[in-house]
Amino acid sequence: MVLAEGSSAPPHPTSVVRLLVTAGDAILVVPRPDGRGLDIPTALVATDVEATLQDLRSRFLTGEVTPRLLGFVRNTVTAASGGYEWPVPVAHFVLWHCEVGKGEARQGRWLGRPDAATQLAERHWWPLVGQVSPDLA
Repeated sequence: MVLAEGSSAPPHPTSVVRLLVTAGDAILVVPRPDGRGLDIPTALVATDVEATLQDLRSRFLTGEVTPRLLGFVRNTVTAASGGYEWPVPVAHFVLWHCEVGKGEARQGRWLGRPDAATQLAERHWWPLVGQVSPDLA
């Protein structure tokens, strides 16, 4: 389930933090650690959601920007099986957004709208991109 959120507090439990960084109609992307294409900056939450978000921001961005909570994906699984590694019965994968200038990225590369849609539209968080700008999604 993908939900847009109007709150500034992430839901509990949050397992993954993602940072959607935009510059106009471009999205900052990085290679996925598993080698399956591109994704937005992402980190597993060890203990603290806010610290995880700030770590992502400082690793990928040069300026002081305050990301806003865009929404989240909620996984509901009654019984884990076959390598499912997230909390049961509910796990949240939270998406934060910030708008920056293209020169404010420490790493990664920018994908314009058509390429971003082609390469990222299958990601489970993609429907939330329309909350930032209908032109991006």
